[in-house]
Amino acid sequence: MAGARARTVKGELIGDGAFSRFNGGNHYLLRDRNGKDTPISLTLDMTRNVRVGDMVEAQVDSEGRVLTISKDQ
Repeated sequence: MAGARARTVKGELIGDGAFSRFNGGNHYLLRDRNGKDTPISLTLDMTRNVRVGDMVEAQVDSEGRVLTISKDQ
């Protein structure tokens, strides 16, 4: 995406079961240290690397798509 800016979000990966089931898949919330929730979408490959409850660092585009995600050390 030309011109799209990604931002880094650090926080806890929260399962959002109702939202995920409604929208057909891998949708989660990323709760930062200030308690702000950011809705995100993960690919199937990404869900193999992190689990609900993990503290993570993610690069998120303006539409909530995660470009990269890793456990926050």
